[in-house]
Amino acid sequence: MKYWLVKGSPKRYDLDEAVQLGLVETWETRKPPRDWRVGDRLFFWSSAPRLHLVAIGSLCGVVGKPTRDGQTLYSVEYLTDPLPNRVGQDRLRADPICAGATFLKPAVAQGVLEVSTSEAHQMYRLLRAANLGMADRWPDIPQVDNTAKVEAQTLASAPVSSTQPVPSNWSFDQLADLEAERTFAVRREQQMIRQLLLNGQSTGGCCICGESLPAELLIAAHIKPRRLCTDAEKRDARHNTALMCTLGCDALFERGFIGVKEGRVCTGPVASPVVAVQRSV
Repeated sequence: MKYWLVKGSPKRYDLDEAVQLGLVETWETRKPPRDWRVGDRLFFWSSAPRLHLVAIGSLCGVVGKPTRDGQTLYSVEYLTDPLPNRVGQDRLRADPICAGATFLKPAVAQGVLEVSTSEAHQMYRLLRAANLGMADRWPDIPQVDNTAKVEAQTLASAPVSSTQPVPSNWSFDQLADLEAERTFAVRREQQMIRQLLLNGQSTGGCCICGESLPAELLIAAHIKPRRLCTDAEKRDARHNTALMCTLGCDALFERGFIGVKEGRVCTGPVASPVVAVQRSV
């Protein structure tokens, strides 16, 4: 398994708008790495003028053949939403482990760059230190020592958060266009699984809360995270999928606040300080 940094230009593709936990999306590059593999880990980097890490993800694989203009299409899965506190270029250059990373060199314009294991582990630690509520998506990476921990606010380079106060001069005028084109790699089996679980009925039961709800409020969810499933497990819809409602159960499950163990709902690996979430778990 290797680590890669994927660059996104804010002028062409705004990662803050594109990234969404669990979303599978198609990217393109003219210079695909020869030795990347399905399951490799990804860091998503917002290029100039922002110059900071936005999210992490995993490589799902190359999609089809190269386009006529020489672009290789590949799909990724985002493992986080856009992180509110960003680890930026200045912070990485000041870190003794990350300072020599290839992607920090100004002359490098390549869209997908390899990151060494030591650099990747430190980048992941810095992201988790800056975002204390971030789920541990890569638990095999050694935890940061207490002596290496730093305050989250010193790591934030142009933080972006939906919980921050809105500036008094806030306006949509800063956006040249309110719409942007996005290309997606679709999970082709998802609609078929939903049809199978609903079995032609207009209502169904949520496997978490047990409520009977209209089909429009139910989605097909994988009990074992899809990114961790083998191809055979992805096709085993009868044993690894269930209906979950969009009234909160699916969001709590996807973000790790609740889980399913031996057919029963249990507390998940992620804890929240928010009382409303604690009541729902």
